[in-house]
Parts: sequence; C-alpha cells; structure tokens
Amino acid sequence: MRGLNLLRRYWAGELGSRNPILLANAARLDRERIAMLARVSGWREDEARAVIREIEHDAAFLDPLREGLSAGTDYRPQQADFRLFNRWGSMFFFPVALYALVRLLRPEVVVETGGTPGKSSAFILRALARNDSGRLITIDLPPRPTAADVPVAAGKFHESLPPGQGAGWIVPAALKSRQALKLGKSVDLLLPALDEAGGADLFIHDSDHSYENMLWEFETVWPRLRSGGVLFSDDIISNSAFDDFCRGRGLNCERLVNVGMIRKR
Repeated sequence: MRGLNLLRRYWAGELGSRNPILLANAARLDRERIAMLARVSGWREDEARAVIREIEHDAAFLDPLREGLSAGTDYRPQQADFRLFNRWGSMFFFPVALYALVRLLRPEVVVETGGTPGKSSAFILRALARNDSGRLITIDLPPRPTAADVPVAAGKFHESLPPGQGAGWIVPAALKSRQALKLGKSVDLLLPALDEAGGADLFIHDSDHSYENMLWEFETVWPRLRSGGVLFSDDIISNSAFDDFCRGRGLNCERLVNVGMIRKR
C-alpha cells in the first residue's frame, strides 16, 4: 500500500516535479498550451503567456482558493499544481487555459456544463472580473455529499461533495455576482439557457462525458455560438465525440492532451 501511495504522489507531481524528464515534458506542454491559445484567440504568444503568468502569480485569488480546497478535501498545495506532466491531469493547468482564453477573447456570455467543485468556474469568473465585463452561466448536476468522516480525495472532486457543500463550493463569494448557477442535467437546461442568453461567446463542456451527451452538447451549442466564439471541451479522449463532430462539420480543431478547442469563424 505504501508503494502504491508513493506512485500516486509521483504521478501527481509531488515527486515528478523533481524528475528532469517530466519537467522537460511539462515545459513542452506549457509551450504547446501557449501556442494553442494564440492560434485560437488570434493574439500573439507573448500576450497569451502574459495572461497565464498573471493568474499563476495572483496570490489574492489563489491563496483562498487553495485554502478552500484543502479544507474540503485531502488536497494539499504543491509546486506542481500549475504543471501538466502527463495525460492524467493537473490541478490548475487547464483552468489556467480557460482564464487566459477569457482574458484574451473578452466574452460577454460564457456557458459551462459541469462545475463541481467550481475550479474552472472560479478561474473564469476571476478573468471576467479583471475584464470588468461578461457573465458565466453554469449548468451543474452535483454528486451526493460524502459521509461526514470520509475526506474527499483530491482527484475525486467531480464524484463527491464535502458534507454541507453544493455545486461550485470553492468559488469565492466575491466573484459569484457574475455567475448564474443552474442545477440539473444539461439535456434539460442547456438549450433554454442558450436561448435565454441569446447565444454564447464561449462554451465549455465538462459534464457527462458519454459519447451521446458530448455530441449532443456540441451539436446544440454550435448553431448558438456567436461568430468568433469558442467551443472548449474537456475529456476529448474519453470517446470520439469531439473528433466526429469536427470531422462531420469540416472544422479546424485544436487538441492538447485531453482538451479540445474550436473557434467559430
């Protein structure tokens, strides 16, 4: 058991952050993220890099966010939180990409499906606040709370809720004024939300990752995504929905590990 826990810590980055091979891979993935953001947004790479570094050094935002995560789960802040070493994910690597996308594109309406515990929501809302413009519509179906004496594992945020918490439980209260939180399934709430908002400038899929649901969300959002808007999907390696959607519409799609982006031209 001790060996298994050590291996988990290694791949989580605690030990991997000192491995030169993994560090080189993390640096490569950071460069690829910057290049992808530049291609999608139309801004220069140095401008994309600047907004990434802006949020990575935003202690006023990150310190309470990390404290909230630590209080509700077994998460402990690591130097590696902002790095992506391999395909199994990173605490903040892709939420930072969303922050950068919002800062660069300055969307007026952002719609996301999924949300528990609110990591991505928090980064999006921080970017909207810095832009001094825009709003976020979050559609989320949170899981059931865990037992009071069972800590939520850091890698199980989307599967468990700390006792007494609800959807988006780590979003700072000061940022919530720009967020409309709708509880339920995307199949019931997404289309009405898009129609009520008059479309979206940025859409983020991070809810049920079944092929049917992912493809349905993409097909539902695309006609309602405004010109110049971006469709962002997490977990594109779960199935072929993202690739099939891109291929079926002849779209130029960007991919990085398990995330995909499409800009509507």
